[in-house]
Amino acid sequence: LTPLGVSVRLIGGDAGQRPEVLCMLRTLIKENGEAQQAVANLVDGADDQELQEAHRELSESRAATDEALRMIDQMRRPRLVQG
Repeated sequence: LTPLGVSVRLIGGDAGQRPEVLCMLRTLIKENGEAQQAVANLVDGADDQELQEAHRELSESRAATDEALRMIDQMRRPRLVQG
């Protein structure tokens, strides 16, 4: 897979104990990919439906990113208190 620009690693340790991180990753990949596709659809011109879809997909991507940031902040809190 490396020649294709894809890297694979085993999930172990902390990642196995934090299934919410894997869920967050899947959500980010899905929502960001859909937003990118919706914006790409605007390249050749945009009708109202395409603009509405791009707006919706970008909003969903932003919401997923905001949720991921909240999760990261929660995960950092114990470390910030200790460190």
